[in-house]
Amino acid sequence: MPRIIIVLIVGVLLVAAVFFGLRCLLVQFDLKQIYSTMKINNNVLLFNRLFVDKVLKAQGEVSYEDRLLLERAVYATNDKGLIDTWHIFLASQTEKEAQQNVLKILSLLPATIID
Repeated sequence: MPRIIIVLIVGVLLVAAVFFGLRCLLVQFDLKQIYSTMKINNNVLLFNRLFVDKVLKAQGEVSYEDRLLLERAVYATNDKGLIDTWHIFLASQTEKEAQQNVLKILSLLPATIID
């Protein structure tokens, strides 16, 4: 009789260990996804800050170094739509066209973070 109780206790402990081990793996997977999303969101916010500071607040032409900084920041977002819109903005021929493209970029930034 005591042997059956010991086997049952060991069995319950084994099932509990497997259950909590699987839960731990699932939580770890969720944390990796959250970290990845957080990293992308931080990159989008960094690009947003740089875009406002270097482009919208610029008093003249944006320097080459600032353009490179912005280019790296937009690529760090890993968002194809944002990168494509950035290139469309860079290809703007007129000031009006550039202003319209700025609005497209600014509308994409929150959408990128929310999605």
